[in-house]
Amino acid sequence: MYSSETREWSTLISIDVNHYVELKPTLLIGNALHFSLEDGVGMPKYDLGRHELSVISSPGGRRVVAMELDDGGLGFVAALDNCIYMWSWQADSNNGNGRWAQHTVFKFKELEILLPIGNPWY
Repeated sequence: MYSSETREWSTLISIDVNHYVELKPTLLIGNALHFSLEDGVGMPKYDLGRHELSVISSPGGRRVVAMELDDGGLGFVAALDNCIYMWSWQADSNNGNGRWAQHTVFKFKELEILLPIGNPWY
């Protein structure tokens, strides 16, 4: 990372993730950048303040999409088994770790009521 204040580069850091980083926009949540890995299997997270790099495993398997939640936290959403699932990250203040908690589930039939499907031109 380059600092325009000191005009110096920080020490190089890296991790091995065994997947390609997708060419998608990053998420800036709080003081951290979150990148997408192929098939949504996880996210490399770069903490701008601490200059630390880590990987967050995604919940629910592959094909999940990261998002910022209303409270400013990290969440994931996925369509699985005719439902849309949302998970939120529940941090553990004791050791800095955390876990994914299922946040919301919408069945497709429930969504048809909220989002009527029809011809958008009429």
